[in-house]
Amino acid sequence: MLFILDVRNRLEKNLLEECLDQFIVDTPDNSAIDRILLPISKDERSPPLDELIRKLDAPGATLLVPVRVAWLMPETESTTKKPLALRHLVLGDPRHPGSWRGRWIRFRDPSRTECIMAQPATIDELKSRYLAQLGEQVNDSTSEFAGFVARQAGLSLEIAEWGLIGRRYKAPRFVAESLTSSPKFKAALADLAAATGRPLGDLHDEAEVYMKELIAVPSSLFIDFRARFDSWVMRLSYEGNVVFREDDLERVRKIVQYHPSMLLFTHKTYVDSIALTATLFENDFRMLHIFAGINMSFAGLGFLMRRSGGIFIRRKFQDNLLYKIVLRHYIGYLMEKRFPMTWAFEGTRSRTGKLMPPRYGLLKYVLEAAYTTDARDIHVIPVTVSYDLMRDVQDYASEQAGKLKKPESLKWFISYLSSLRKPMGRIYLDFGQSVVLPRAPDPEDQLALPKIAFEVAVQANNVTPITMPAVACMVLLGAAPRALTIEEIQKEILAIVTWAHARSIRLTSDFSPRRLAHVEELAVAMQGMGLLIRYDEGTDTVFGIETSQHLMASYYRNTIIHHFVNKAILELALLRASEAPVEDVTDVFWQETLRLRDFFKFEFFYPSKKKFKKQLWDELERSDPQWEDRLQQGGSEVLSMLSAMLPLVAHSTLLPFIEAYSVVFDLLARLPGDAGLAEEECMARALKVGKQAYLQRRITSEASIGKLLFQNGYKLADNLELTQSGGENLAERRIQILRDFKELSRRLERIRWMALSGHGE
Repeated sequence: MLFILDVRNRLEKNLLEECLDQFIVDTPDNSAIDRILLPISKDERSPPLDELIRKLDAPGATLLVPVRVAWLMPETESTTKKPLALRHLVLGDPRHPGSWRGRWIRFRDPSRTECIMAQPATIDELKSRYLAQLGEQVNDSTSEFAGFVARQAGLSLEIAEWGLIGRRYKAPRFVAESLTSSPKFKAALADLAAATGRPLGDLHDEAEVYMKELIAVPSSLFIDFRARFDSWVMRLSYEGNVVFREDDLERVRKIVQYHPSMLLFTHKTYVDSIALTATLFENDFRMLHIFAGINMSFAGLGFLMRRSGGIFIRRKFQDNLLYKIVLRHYIGYLMEKRFPMTWAFEGTRSRTGKLMPPRYGLLKYVLEAAYTTDARDIHVIPVTVSYDLMRDVQDYASEQAGKLKKPESLKWFISYLSSLRKPMGRIYLDFGQSVVLPRAPDPEDQLALPKIAFEVAVQANNVTPITMPAVACMVLLGAAPRALTIEEIQKEILAIVTWAHARSIRLTSDFSPRRLAHVEELAVAMQGMGLLIRYDEGTDTVFGIETSQHLMASYYRNTIIHHFVNKAILELALLRASEAPVEDVTDVFWQETLRLRDFFKFEFFYPSKKKFKKQLWDELERSDPQWEDRLQQGGSEVLSMLSAMLPLVAHSTLLPFIEAYSVVFDLLARLPGDAGLAEEECMARALKVGKQAYLQRRITSEASIGKLLFQNGYKLADNLELTQSGGENLAERRIQILRDFKELSRRLERIRWMALSGHGE
């Protein structure tokens, strides 16, 4: 038996010697017991291996037993309220004290030290693992085998210590050493050297630079400080703990424990990742490695993030093959060792509120790494982060109107934190169903990645809850410019909530009968943020959307409109069918649903056409089991059916998209028949023409004026081959699409009138 003593100083050596002396006394045959000092945990560099190399010359049946002193915090490690203070940044982690500090801790509280013994293994067993890792590239280097043994001993000790301090501190160590000793990594560098003609040594040196830039170096001290910092940031604006479902978290915990996993969160604000990591920390979830852009690695934040699991990725590295190799193998290592990863799968923050199209870049590299390492049963877990109110929305409204985004910096970050000091309600965290990949797709499969990303987006939308502020904005925007009394707002909210509840759509706890009675408190809070105006000098107190704040209100409304898009399409299609000849009414209705689906395909995530039609069918069945017979009668019967489909939502859901697209189509219709329109020029002109149209009240709200809305309108026009010069009947087709959208505006206004008047005649 060979004991491997992981010691950092003389005090730890003496403590372990005392423990082992007692153990040896109790051992029947202690003549074959040996020990070695190996400072595995002293720093991130590999420990000196000369003595270990000599000891490994022992018989193969020799049992290697790693031991270490664990230093505990004064409180029970399961609690999240750690007695950390700023002095620990100077003195160091109390869980890794120096000799003098350790003696003081022992003097005050001897119970804070414990000798731990990790899972042992024989030399033969370790040799077998080492050779299995090498595969066909057999390497008899005793120094590399000794390095492998040291890393295995460190890992076994970490596992044993997690049982005392919590799994939230589980983090990889000696990552760079593991990568550089990996046969696959060596082979990749050799192939690159052969392809580029660069010396292999130069590639190794440059790879080490990239590893220092990329590889996170988490420690328990900075994981704790990051958690304290995250909690402080959230308390600036949000009340209580993040709201989540316990059963969902436990489901994700089991997945992450046994499978390579990615938690992809929606991106609305800089608080998103904070809400996720803080919640998981508080529930002793293993630490997430979080990917972020290199622009966030500025002084202070970058230092803290990197030491608590942050991985900063360069914005552009398409032509840097060596950087790609290092990144790919680092990701592969994390997946192989079951360290979960997370990032914002939209890539950028949503400036409109609704889910943005996924960015494929990072997901592509992760899946390529999984393919290279032959990872199996990969789980991609969507996570939605929702808010009652958000500080960033005002910035988004300005950016959509054409204002430039401020670059991130330490000064910007301090200013951002300062701006959070106002009450904004609560944060909600929801975990969607995993998108499970039996194995990573072949990188040559061009269709696989979009399908995976699309499914993640669909699952994320499915678990996005309806919040009270979002539905209040939806109600008030639908009524605008009319203001509503509190009773009218409550009535409309209740109708929408009843509809959503019947369809098993997630709702926050705000919609309990007790909290629903406090709608006026919410209205007052939204008034305080400048979202609403209040008038109480008449016979009733009324609230309405401040005219200049329609863009902000639209953001909150947009966070939930994906739940209502199918219903909005049904309402518009039914109104169209009511005007069709009786013999054609059914065909016109179904054709119109597909046409509308195509019109907004750049805004929303739809299932297949077959599943989409089934969803519409189910919605009609819930509304009226006799809908087929009534639809075939056409005319007033269809209008009567439509007016009974309360709540009517088309006007409060699709209006800004239809009006914004109309601005783009109007620009195209005014062009000469042989002229094209570039996207950049279209955006610049649409912002100006949109403002003019609003002042002339040809569009109803500034919420219909936004760069992203115009960009998607341009995408639709381009998809319909209306943006380039030439083409058959180009001028006529441009005019026709404009007419189609003006007709949709007319239908929306009629549905709005039906909703506000409560009848369809």
